[in-house]
Amino acid sequence: MTRSFLLMLGLIPIMAISQPFHWTTFTSTSNIVDIISYEGSIWAATSGGLSVYDVNEDRFEVYTNTRG
Repeated sequence: MTRSFLLMLGLIPIMAISQPFHWTTFTSTSNIVDIISYEGSIWAATSGGLSVYDVNEDRFEVYTNTRG
């Protein structure tokens, strides 16, 4: 009984290491909490991260906890 328990206890770290880490974001970037204009960009703080619109380059970027 003790031997099988120790064997199972030793296999738990191996199984944990073999699992790939994948992060999923479930929050929305459509909910704007705060907004500011700074040096040619419009920064919007959302419930899902940070959104930046570069006025000069007409480019939009979103930073979330999975990307950024």
